[in-house]
Amino acid sequence: QPAINSTECSGTALLLPEICEFDMEDGRKNTLQRHGFGEMVFPPEVWGRVSVHLVPMEFLRLCRCTGNLLVQQEKQDIWRRFCLAEGYARVVHGSPIGVGFCAAELPAEGSSQPPLDSVHLPQPLLARRREQWWAGPEVDWQRCFEVNGRASASRASGAFLFARVRVRDEELRVPARVDEGDDSHDSVQHEWLIEHGWRHPAALKRAVQRMLMPSQVPVRFRELVAGRPGLPIQRARFFAGSGPASAMAEWPIGRTPSGAWFWPMPPHSERLGAASQDGEAGAWQSQRGLLPGPHPWSRCCGWLVELVVEQRPFSPFCTSLVGVSDEAGSAAAALAAGTPQRRWVHVGHEKTAESITLRELCDELRQQLPQLGFDGEFEVLPESLRRAGTTVEPLNLGWLLHADLRWTQGERLTLSEVVITSGSACAEGHREPRRVVLFSRDALRGPRELVAGSSGNGTKLNATAAASLKVGLSVAGWQVGHAPGAPATHEAPTTQPTSIDDGAACGEVDSSRPAALTRSTDEEAAMDDIVPHARRLLLASSGVRQFEFHPSRTGVLLAGRKDGVISILDHEADTQTHVLEVDSYPILGLSWLNTQPQWAVVGASQSGTTCMVRYDEGKPGCMEHVRLEPFPHLSSLSVSCTDDFFMTSGFCVDCGLYDVVTGRRVSTFRGLHQNFINILRFANRSPHLFATASFDHTCKLWDLREPITASRPVRNFGTETLNVMCCFSPDDRHILCSGVDSALQQFALPYGAGETVGTRVPLPALNSDTNYRRSLYLADGSLIATAATNESHLRLYSAEAPHRHRGFIECKGMLMRRRQYAGLPTEEYVQSLRCHPMDPRLIGALLSTSGPHPESFIAMMRLGL
Repeated sequence: QPAINSTECSGTALLLPEICEFDMEDGRKNTLQRHGFGEMVFPPEVWGRVSVHLVPMEFLRLCRCTGNLLVQQEKQDIWRRFCLAEGYARVVHGSPIGVGFCAAELPAEGSSQPPLDSVHLPQPLLARRREQWWAGPEVDWQRCFEVNGRASASRASGAFLFARVRVRDEELRVPARVDEGDDSHDSVQHEWLIEHGWRHPAALKRAVQRMLMPSQVPVRFRELVAGRPGLPIQRARFFAGSGPASAMAEWPIGRTPSGAWFWPMPPHSERLGAASQDGEAGAWQSQRGLLPGPHPWSRCCGWLVELVVEQRPFSPFCTSLVGVSDEAGSAAAALAAGTPQRRWVHVGHEKTAESITLRELCDELRQQLPQLGFDGEFEVLPESLRRAGTTVEPLNLGWLLHADLRWTQGERLTLSEVVITSGSACAEGHREPRRVVLFSRDALRGPRELVAGSSGNGTKLNATAAASLKVGLSVAGWQVGHAPGAPATHEAPTTQPTSIDDGAACGEVDSSRPAALTRSTDEEAAMDDIVPHARRLLLASSGVRQFEFHPSRTGVLLAGRKDGVISILDHEADTQTHVLEVDSYPILGLSWLNTQPQWAVVGASQSGTTCMVRYDEGKPGCMEHVRLEPFPHLSSLSVSCTDDFFMTSGFCVDCGLYDVVTGRRVSTFRGLHQNFINILRFANRSPHLFATASFDHTCKLWDLREPITASRPVRNFGTETLNVMCCFSPDDRHILCSGVDSALQQFALPYGAGETVGTRVPLPALNSDTNYRRSLYLADGSLIATAATNESHLRLYSAEAPHRHRGFIECKGMLMRRRQYAGLPTEEYVQSLRCHPMDPRLIGALLSTSGPHPESFIAMMRLGL
């Protein structure tokens, strides 16, 4: 278009007067249009082109010169895209936090009753009422970019720390100066908190408000634990590196008749909610001392739960509501006319969370039933996990929510009205039925976010970009994998589109590579087809026995060495940043915390020494640690996705359950298997599901929401050989069991699933009883990576049955080139394997050698180059 082409984009200036005065020769309208009160502005499609071709600083200069040529909302949309591109914000996909959380109605004038749930109102009145609710100020995306830009420019000097805060459906990176909110001089406790990144909530409030539109309405922050809301925060967490969002912002939905602010989630009172964050002292100071771990003030008081009313088909074991009584079906009929009702409740807000019993929870839920649409008197009981529509058996109302039922903050309870007989299923003509409300527990968390641009869907490299990337990797010490006999070249290759299975594209590759990944994904690669990749050894990882990638920091991994030392490695720079001696025995157990990015749990093998460790990315060198009760002969450990618990296994038939908050071992589950438990793993999205892989040829699934009994696992999967390890798929729908030699099976996980045999991965067999196999899912769940101890390569298979072979990566020779003792007999093998939890193209393999002078190094492998 002549109007656009006549615009001179020199980086800092556009000849806008020429555009304003330009008239099309064919008589069409000028490029400028009139909006609102006669302002002359560009149409959105023109500004969309401008924002694509200008970098943020150029766009900032343009806006300052010509602010009247762009509608304010369009300008904010462009700045929002810049913030997302630079990592200053990120969109939360599938966020459970939204309008549905504003479920409280302001109490009527003079009413002493608690707020009623708004869904009782007629739909037209409800819609008008929601329109009157105040949604809070909008994000000023230009200010967000400017504040974060200045902080990033000063990041090397350590002048800023950062927090992650959820604001509606986006997570913002919130910078604050290192001295902002520093109250370390007040007491020794405050000094400890500041050293560990915990600052007064007022510091977070000021930092967030700098990135919001001006407003006189207060803001309050509550904990965000793995994507679910918790109680109002005691302190705000800041650190120099990245991490998950730890807090969410909320605003009042209006005022009560007395003029006080009314909040959508409990505590609704301004006195109980906002005052504790704006005051000079928190409740934790007077109630208890600080704990030397990731949760300094324990669990505080009460549990926050979300109540959801659901109408569903009743269990065939229960009497139908139809024909029992008109009153019994009234709640279900009311629910059928509208959307599911929900309400947030703070159970036991005056008691410590650890002391609340199941009876107290049921009593609190019974008081909420009228507000949720249930008519009449009901008994509230927990629903069985194994048989829908029935109560838990045996049932003890004196159970503690935390110690016995392993409760977590922010759980969703689904309530349904049923008619059952006492104790068990209902048989016609026997036992008089009774009406109860059953609640089922749901603590499911959202899926893990992948690294931007790493997902295979639609991500392809052109020939020039692929060649440039290969050159850059070669300079950084990476070796680019190519076909046997083909020259390793850095020239621009002839390209063909390719992909690794469904949705795991590896870009465009040169024609010298094997065709394993260039054919249709329905075809199977030959067993000797090489996967296009680049690889390199981490020289800083010498002597490593086990390692784990960080769940939220892409370049960080935790390594445990054979001499009992742990270290933090920057695998992108191949440097060691922190080190700590834990024990003299090899470190076998390693697990990062998911919500506390500076903390991890580690364990040594024979001695069972177990401790929580913390590193500060802003202070390279040593690490601090907190020793816990040991678990002798430890073989593995795993942390739940909410960081409430971690578990240990060893060369025994027992498992230990630890409370991450207090650091104490709270339970020991005896005799879960008939032979040693080599590995246990928590699920990725559920804090209660865990699996154990044993040498007794079984892999079992367990649920912490019910009493753990050795004879009653949730699922029992029989395998062909002893089990070396197991792992969950990223969506927790499948579990992968690795055994000896070619034994690799995948099982479906839903409760009551009929599949018991599983599907086999067609691996070539070496017929060796010592060929111990490790297998994992890649981050997007589309591929399975597998390797064994008698092999020097790893193979990739599709996760979807029939598990087609996608190629292999040969590691033989990577360590031999480093050997100082040439001619000595030695073998190279893959001792351990890890897939990056955020990057589906990145795999780490622990390569080891046998012989008089064994070595071990981590090899990083990037797929699809």
